[in-house]
Amino acid sequence: MIQLIRVPGPPRPKARPQKGRDHWYVPSAEDEKRVAWYFVQLKGEFLEGPVRIDTFFYVNARSRADEDNLRKLVLDALQRVGVLKNDRQVAGGLCWREVVSKGGEGSVVRIGRPDDPWDERDPEEIPEGLRERLA
Repeated sequence: MIQLIRVPGPPRPKARPQKGRDHWYVPSAEDEKRVAWYFVQLKGEFLEGPVRIDTFFYVNARSRADEDNLRKLVLDALQRVGVLKNDRQVAGGLCWREVVSKGGEGSVVRIGRPDDPWDERDPEEIPEGLRERLA
């Protein structure tokens, strides 16, 4: 079973923990909660076994976020809301970062099993060249 989730708004990267006056905190925790909200409907669906997660990030030209930190925030959000037991379950997947015009920012996350085929129901905004490589 393949699930596609669209997360509107500019993608945010996972930030490194920072030290406050008397405690440590993660600046991206609120961003993680916002993204997790979109995954609540899938809670418990992929708790067992390997999963494949493809992530597509559409950022504006001023974004300096790199793919691995963008993806890490999504994986942590999936774990936070209970879609995954642990992000070690992720057996592969793509990470695509594309620069788009202002207002077109967002993320698309495809979650499935490693042997699930890519199919025609996938979002149109995935670049045609990438779609052909995945077929």
